Amino acid sequence: MPDFTAPVRWHSADAGAPAVADPMPAMSTAMLRGARGACPSCGQGRLFNGWLRVSDRCSRCDAPLGQVRADDAPPYFTIFAVAHVVIPGMLWLEKSHAPELWIHTAIWVPEQGIRVVYTTHAHRADGCDMGLFDDLYPPVADRSSLIDGTPGVEIFGALAPKPGEHVIKKHRYSGFFGTDLDMILREWGIKTVVVSGTTTENCCHATARDAMFNNYKVVFLSDATGTFDYPDVGQGALSADEVHRATLTILAFSTAHVMTSAEFLGRING
Repeated sequence: MPDFTAPVRWHSADAGAPAVADPMPAMSTAMLRGARGACPSCGQGRLFNGWLRVSDRCSRCDAPLGQVRADDAPPYFTIFAVAHVVIPGMLWLEKSHAPELWIHTAIWVPEQGIRVVYTTHAHRADGCDMGLFDDLYPPVADRSSLIDGTPGVEIFGALAPKPGEHVIKKHRYSGFFGTDLDMILREWGIKTVVVSGTTTENCCHATARDAMFNNYKVVFLSDATGTFDYPDVGQGALSADEVHRATLTILAFSTAHVMTSAEFLGRING
């Protein structure tokens, strides 16, 4: 084991480079440097090259860091962090806020290496891509809804895309119609599409159907999709629950594997 109390000067790992004349630090200084993840000798190189995995040598002063045995310190610090910080935080969050399973799904799915693609229904302000939507929906016709850059088009803040995640701007119910979603999924080698969002019977239903039409296997999350009450427009009114259940029944029969978020998480974790 190297003697860090002796007046040793570590030399650069680059052949022919001059010696680095760093004075040996006091023990307290070395410990503070190590606590912030820096080389205890020079304070500039990286002490770790992974989660509590010590670098073999300092990239700046060439100190033989890897010769110092860590023994049980890495597992101790890991257990301490998990047992005293992570788990209490998770228990507090679950107890105080009781987040629904779709929130758990949105958090854990990317951690499992599953690709996430967002869709948003957005039209150009000049109406060139509206088609019949401005005839069907007055808020679209008067440009107060579903116009690119206006409130309501952006992704819900709690589920905002992370760097590298894509947002598909669609102009119809389906995320596939007139977009490059199919091209992206095929480039990634995707075989199964998992659908969540709103509304169950329009955008989610149309996207699930088009996914199946394009030969993707489809998973439809029953508790991570939703809709609204339908007024009577000549065929009788329907509650949101009635619309939701009817759509799930139809999709389960003809299009998708309908399951809850808990069932889905169990499958990807099991």
